[in-house]
Amino acid sequence: MATIKTKTFNLIFVDDEISSLTLLKFALKQEIQSGKINLMTFSSGEDCLKYLEQHDVDILVLFTDIEMPLMNGFTLMEKVRDLHPQVDIFFISAYDRDDYKQQAKFMGAQGYFTKPINLKAIQAIINSYL
Repeated sequence: MATIKTKTFNLIFVDDEISSLTLLKFALKQEIQSGKINLMTFSSGEDCLKYLEQHDVDILVLFTDIEMPLMNGFTLMEKVRDLHPQVDIFFISAYDRDDYKQQAKFMGAQGYFTKPINLKAIQAIINSYL
């Protein structure tokens, strides 16, 4: 019987609220431990961008907060898309603002979620890629 090797799903999550990163790691613990997901978390857009510029990472999906110090999520999206044009980007924000939602849609984001993070919705998105 042949063994089918599944490709690891590379997921990046950027949020300046460390509790959000911790919550996501806990929610995806099983998928991470099984090797289905390679989760990379960053507490700033700058750290994420620096990592992506220095490492050859085949990312599929990026979730980012919008309101972060120094570099907001919209700027991060533009810069990441320069490096990885095919990446799917989702925004997560504490603000349920129509202007943010319109900007996200205009920029080509795949989705916009408000905090608190709906882990079931995030897991459903990730499962659709797996």
